[in-house]
Amino acid sequence: MEMTIKQIAGELNVSKSTVSRAIVQLGFQNKLRRAGNKYLLSDTQILLIKQQISQNDTEKTLQGEAESHHAAEKSLQGEAKSHHATEKSLQEEAESHHATEKSLQGEAKSHHATETSLQEEAESHHATEKSLQGEAKSHHAAEKSLQREAESLHTTEKTLQEGDKTVNVFFQEQLSILNEQLSIKDHQIQILQEQISQLTTAMESMATALTAAQALHAGTIQKQLTQQNSTIEEADPEESEQQKKKKGFFSRIFGSKTVSK
Repeated sequence: MEMTIKQIAGELNVSKSTVSRAIVQLGFQNKLRRAGNKYLLSDTQILLIKQQISQNDTEKTLQGEAESHHAAEKSLQGEAKSHHATEKSLQEEAESHHATEKSLQGEAKSHHATETSLQEEAESHHATEKSLQGEAKSHHAAEKSLQREAESLHTTEKTLQEGDKTVNVFFQEQLSILNEQLSIKDHQIQILQEQISQLTTAMESMATALTAAQALHAGTIQKQLTQQNSTIEEADPEESEQQKKKKGFFSRIFGSKTVSK
């Protein structure tokens, strides 16, 4: 049964242009039978046209699916790039944290070495102070001995005032020498006392500076560890747990020092 283009379009529920496009694709545009101002299509032509329209629809569907698949593939590639960038950022943050941890350990070692050096210097100054105190006592004893000798000579001088003038002159010279020695000893004792006072002041200043440095350094290390742990906790929870253990280790070291002060 022959049908017009309009009848075929109505039956297939498509537009007349869709039917015309299938006719051109099949090469039927010059093979149609004309009846008045209408073109009639045979059963064979109608069957081929329906198959062509179905094939075109299938191709459109496949093309849409291919485009959808291509878009999905691009989306997955974008997600992969984003994941790679995130992974790289986390690795950089981990390396930065590791470098910071090494730096803090180096500072802790340096601080410990400085503390040991200051303690050794304090012990050395303490030993020097004891030595100077011993020398001061020795000079003080010598001073007393010279005073006793001077008193003895003074007594002897009085006894010999009426004796031989030559002996009197000799004892006067001896007395003068002893007085000069006594004056020198007094000056030496004064210098030693000043040195002891200066060393005592220096030791007190060093002790104060050492205490302040320990407290400040311990506080600085604890603050930096807290900040680094906060950053790593946001990036990697498992690594944050490890940092908490490290933080506890440093807290037990520097925290105990702070409390002991």
